[in-house]
Amino acid sequence: MHAGTLRHVIQVQAKTRTVDAVGGYTEVWATITSGTVWARIVPVGGLEQFRADQLQEIVTHKITIRYLSGVTVGHRVLFGSQTFDVKNVIDLEERGVTLILLCEERFS
Repeated sequence: MHAGTLRHVIQVQAKTRTVDAVGGYTEVWATITSGTVWARIVPVGGLEQFRADQLQEIVTHKITIRYLSGVTVGHRVLFGSQTFDVKNVIDLEERGVTLILLCEERFS
């Protein structure tokens, strides 16, 4: 991997639970990365489908980063105003050097 291809600055987040005042909890997203995480973001496909009588778009992206331990399915990636749900994590060549995150862009 060439450093010049990693030109996007991202945040990787995990869902955490915070206890509220009445003993329940609230789920919030917390950034699990410290420092700058450089990435390469490439759109790889898109799909429109009907769900619950509404047209929804699914846009898939491949995000490549240097190895970061603990990144799993269920995390999310923030890039500017875009949010991506991590759907698959691939340790390229199983060497602990490069991670490929296969993601779906979330539209709110």
